[in-house]
Amino acid sequence: MSHVNLPRYSLTRRPRNAQEQQKKNRGESWTGTWYVRWKRSDGSWTPLKSTGCAKKKDAIDWCSAQMKPPVDSSRITLGKYADGFFDWPDGRYATDRRAGGHRVSHRSAQSHRTDCRNHVLRILGAGTPIADITRQETRRLRDTLFGEGKAATTINHVINTLSVLLQAAEEDEIIQAVPRLYRAGGGTKKRGSLTREEARDLLATDGAWRNDRERIASEIAARTGLRRSELLGLTADRCHRDYIDVSRVWEPVSWELKETTKGGEARIVPISRRIRSLIVYLLRSSPYRWNLPPSQQYVFYHDTNPRAPYDGRELTRGLYHALEHVGMSEEQRQAAGITFHSWRHFANSQMIEAGIPEATVRALIGHQSQAMTMNYYHAQDLARIAAVQDDW
Repeated sequence: MSHVNLPRYSLTRRPRNAQEQQKKNRGESWTGTWYVRWKRSDGSWTPLKSTGCAKKKDAIDWCSAQMKPPVDSSRITLGKYADGFFDWPDGRYATDRRAGGHRVSHRSAQSHRTDCRNHVLRILGAGTPIADITRQETRRLRDTLFGEGKAATTINHVINTLSVLLQAAEEDEIIQAVPRLYRAGGGTKKRGSLTREEARDLLATDGAWRNDRERIASEIAARTGLRRSELLGLTADRCHRDYIDVSRVWEPVSWELKETTKGGEARIVPISRRIRSLIVYLLRSSPYRWNLPPSQQYVFYHDTNPRAPYDGRELTRGLYHALEHVGMSEEQRQAAGITFHSWRHFANSQMIEAGIPEATVRALIGHQSQAMTMNYYHAQDLARIAAVQDDW
């Protein structure tokens, strides 16, 4: 046998199987595995144990790693553990979400990573051992953010980021249990909605809007309940005579068209003649009408970039500009909770008030987790939906 003697262990190479043993017996070249036995404090030796290595160098490296003192998990710092945790797409957070059958987006990972860097590590300290994060520390995190004037939703999202880290640390047996997490009161700020008369007057006032795309985006959102990201992800090939196929969204963080909606399911949204005419108008106005295939022609096109849609932030700013033009100040708008997302609330309310079945409304708006297909709509519903879209 071939031996390598070192102060604390001895390596021995053995044939991998019976066939290799026969080769060795015949004096032929053979392959094997290195085994180790450790020297005890009393001078005796442990039984042989496989290193799983075919090369001596790898076996020595393996033994050296075994000789290193074990890492004290209680001293693993928050910064070290969080390093790369929320990276996209292969960080611990994204990997765990997908492995568990849950949806995860680049935007979600980016948001957690930003909150971790800007708030969790800043306030609790990157060098703080995870095991030292007690419920008093989570309360300090909440109270510090509150003292800085952060909204309750922002504070609770930061607390949730810390919770994700601590739950993973518990699974890794770095901590015994997740401490109590103190959250901010007040909940999510209530979203407001315009009245039918306010919406009609706002959208009819051409002089209030900076351009047609911003006005039409608000009008289609008000009549259909489409999200801003869904409007921006709408391309010519997804627009049909009587409906639009809502199956993609524009993701501004990763700057790409995502083949999924926020709810994770595609849905069919019936449209009236009025909505169809607005879509056709924009497609005919596009400078890329003759240069790109329908699958790449954004309804809400960008002025200078054919590979991207209009800036979603500008759609929101356009709405705020129009509201100020008709007399709603910034303070009044904030107090009323009016945002671009408010159009979804508006559309939902209009359909419910018109007597559209709730199951149909949920399917149309996209509030269900099941597949959104035309099976949710009955013939009479289609006509009523189109009527509601044009009724105001």
